[in-house]
Amino acid sequence: MPRKPAPPAFEDRLWTPAELAGRYQVDEATLKNWRWRGEGPKWVKIGRQPLYPQSELARYEAGLPR
Repeated sequence: MPRKPAPPAFEDRLWTPAELAGRYQVDEATLKNWRWRGEGPKWVKIGRQPLYPQSELARYEAGLPR
């Protein structure tokens, strides 16, 4: 059985899909599609809300081509 990712550290800011869509200038549906396909930055689900830890966004953005 695959292990679940560790929850974000308490000091880690969590971004909502709406905030992240604005940051990346994409539609929220694009983020939903990325989550479904296992692409894009890693995310955690708290309650029913997918959230993106700031540390994972930094890691994801550092790996993008310039």
